[in-house]
Amino acid sequence: MTEKLSKWLGTHLRELVIGGVAAGFAMVMIELLMMHHDEGKQLIAIAGTGVGAVLALVGIKAQGKARTALAAGLVAVAFTGVVGTYFHLFHHEDEEEHAAVTRLARWVDGQTAAHAEEEDEEKRGENGENGEKGEEEEHLPPLAPLSVSGLGVLGALGVLARRQD
Repeated sequence: MTEKLSKWLGTHLRELVIGGVAAGFAMVMIELLMMHHDEGKQLIAIAGTGVGAVLALVGIKAQGKARTALAAGLVAVAFTGVVGTYFHLFHHEDEEEHAAVTRLARWVDGQTAAHAEEEDEEKRGENGENGEKGEEEEHLPPLAPLSVSGLGVLGALGVLARRQD
């Protein structure tokens, strides 16, 4: 049984990787839509993940020069993740010069203390001690757009890989 599975995985690894990339793009797009990440420049992320999913799916069966074109498209989608990271870290108006580093450090600090604070927040209620909304935006992961970059590069490699028969 293990031998058969191993052989099947070896034969279909390329398609499995590309399918996983397409599913990853779809999941990121769904998350963006659920988070209402759909205004102005934020639409770049939704469009990029949608295009990435389609390119990956087409890449499963692509042959010849089409594979190269699809891989180039996936690399372009990967670039949107880098652009998104730039906007998440550096493109905030009315902030001091080192705001990006401060925001990143605050997010990392928030993640290390997040589990301990979750119980406190549940005890205080949804709106906190002072009845104010929580600081949701400060705890958004500033490097999250790089997940799109990783999916794009992995998808491009999968599309370019030759099938092992």
